[in-house]
Amino acid sequence: MKKYLFAIAFLFLLCFSQTLRGQNISNEGSEFWLTFPTHDPSGSLLANMNVFVASKENSEVTVSCGTYTETKAVVANTITSFSVPRINSYVNNNESNAVLTNRAIRVKVTAGKPKVAVYAHVYAGARSAASLVLPIEALGQKYYSMNYTQDNSGAARNFLALVAVEDNTKLIIRRKNGVDVPVTLARAGDVYQHLPATTEDLTGTFVEVDPLSSACKKFAAFSGSTSIAIGCTGSRDPLLQQLYTINSWGKSYGVVPFFNRRSILRVLAQEDNTKVIINDVLVSTLAKGTFYESSPLSQGVIVTSDKLISVAQYSLTEVCSGVTGGSQRGDPEMVLLNPTEFNIKNVTLFSATQIAITERYINVFMKTAKTPTFKVNGVLPPIGSWLPMPSDASYSYAQIAVNQASLTLTADEGFNAIAYGYGSVESYAYSAGTNLASTQFLLLQNKTNNQETTAACVGQAMDFKVTLPYLLSKIVWKFNDGSPDYTDNNPSYTQATVNGQTLYTYLSPINKTYTTAQKVQVSGIASL
Repeated sequence: MKKYLFAIAFLFLLCFSQTLRGQNISNEGSEFWLTFPTHDPSGSLLANMNVFVASKENSEVTVSCGTYTETKAVVANTITSFSVPRINSYVNNNESNAVLTNRAIRVKVTAGKPKVAVYAHVYAGARSAASLVLPIEALGQKYYSMNYTQDNSGAARNFLALVAVEDNTKLIIRRKNGVDVPVTLARAGDVYQHLPATTEDLTGTFVEVDPLSSACKKFAAFSGSTSIAIGCTGSRDPLLQQLYTINSWGKSYGVVPFFNRRSILRVLAQEDNTKVIINDVLVSTLAKGTFYESSPLSQGVIVTSDKLISVAQYSLTEVCSGVTGGSQRGDPEMVLLNPTEFNIKNVTLFSATQIAITERYINVFMKTAKTPTFKVNGVLPPIGSWLPMPSDASYSYAQIAVNQASLTLTADEGFNAIAYGYGSVESYAYSAGTNLASTQFLLLQNKTNNQETTAACVGQAMDFKVTLPYLLSKIVWKFNDGSPDYTDNNPSYTQATVNGQTLYTYLSPINKTYTTAQKVQVSGIASL
């Protein structure tokens, strides 16, 4: 049998230990934080934000922001909507580049109740945007902003909005011009919206926790545009997406075209010499923090890379969004795609009509052999919905028109999906959900009390634990402090099935101890 090798690398910090609540990460959770960033109005109509909550089981959540708080029951496989008051949550243009206390929106599941999925929808007259919202478990310490080249239209700007989920969170925005912007968020729920004075494209702007003071803290990040035209001049729409931490990027993405429309891709790299391949053709080699932008596409493509990448898909301004370049109902939108590694098998999501959405769709990408098992609200899509991917017929995609507010998507095997809607010069799009359980995820096992942590303490003997969707025959652990490698032949593991995916958790008895507080890197070579 041929043996395959792959590298796994982790960066962790020596500080006070924190107890982990779980190893398997998805967009379902018990606590979420989000923000309502700046949004250019359409005439005199001001935007509002709805928070949509779904669960596979009956649950209960409380949504709060400032003085606003509201608790509702969540019925299994239906959508529960919260209209968060604008006066409590909205971030005005003139409040940018400053810390706003207690401005974030918090979604909290009642103790003991099942996990939920959360989505946000900003809407106004002919101005819509939507985003999947990630739970605390899926957040991280490092993000790259994803935006689009801002057209020169008045005060319209790119933005990067940051939300504290822990007290005393210190961040550093590392701008592309080499200038660092320190940000201190004193309390959980504080918001900082970075809004440049010019039409600067923030794509590739890096933000991270201060490694000296906040190394073990997480935060949430959102990016987009207050409004924008893409592909041609004319009507415009805002962009809004929650960013995935760099640990949750992938190496393979299936891109499904918007129905009867063209779209543009951006592929962002977090490492130098990142090769971007589209339909088996090398199209670019990227430096860290740079991106490749495609020409307008109207067919499905598969994007792959040798290193982790983030991929965004953009719809165009209405007058040039059609497949042949003509007018097609809708407007600019940005959606961050999920890699094929992080698929889902069952999700309930919303399909909104506010304020003037008249066409609603879901795009689905999955293995061709399993497409007969895919259902929407228990019903198979119409015959002929599935088309093979042009570059790999083992995968197929579908563009399915929908007309219900609550949609439950199921299949016998994992799929990736986005939901979107169009109206006259209006649109929204967002990821249906993601399962990050296959993320390479390191835990430390305290030798003294057998407790799992994400950060070691000085002088504390630790073993290393990792959960992967692969059955391994060998792991060689390597350390950057000069100590010898640790070889774990035939590593022992425990096995579990999460969201239909088999995961293997390996614990290597390394008994590693560090004597000084520092940032250390642990890497491994694993044999399949």
